[in-house]
Amino acid sequence: MPSLEKKVMIRELNKKIEARPYLFFASFRKLSTGDMSALRRNLQKSADSCVVIKNTLAIKIFDQLGIKDASKFIEGQTFVATCKEEPQKLSKVLVDFAKEKEEAFKIKGAFVEGQSFESAYVRELSKLPGKHELLTKVAIGVKSPITGFVLTLNGIVRSLVIVVNQIALKKSEPQAPAPVEAPAQS
Repeated sequence: MPSLEKKVMIRELNKKIEARPYLFFASFRKLSTGDMSALRRNLQKSADSCVVIKNTLAIKIFDQLGIKDASKFIEGQTFVATCKEEPQKLSKVLVDFAKEKEEAFKIKGAFVEGQSFESAYVRELSKLPGKHELLTKVAIGVKSPITGFVLTLNGIVRSLVIVVNQIALKKSEPQAPAPVEAPAQS
């Protein structure tokens, strides 16, 4: 029977993980405290929480949450990072850290909106642009045709003004009477 301390720990971890649609799993070994602190600092902007969790507790928590496939990601020292939105940002931080610490930190997989994915998916997810970048691209895509249309109209109006100005200059010039030709005699 779990001790009161473990029950409290399970409840707290359950709260951290429960309402998060994006869970990322990694394992690590021989990772220094400084490296782990650096990872946590990097994750501050993209992750809601990141925890090192004992495997037996992790299995209990994920069983309580109804996540049965989680056991395949839980081996060795287990690191779990969660977020509510923009999982590509979190995956990018994890993938970059895994590249930097090849032997010491390995991405195991992820749960994205209830579906289980292997580490290859996490790597592909990290290559996607973020929400802000996508919105910027959409805004530019919408703006470009409008800008082109406005510039075309501006060019037409400018040409019209030049033509009207030339006509006005031509009419304001005094014109010499045109020589009258004598009618041809037959």
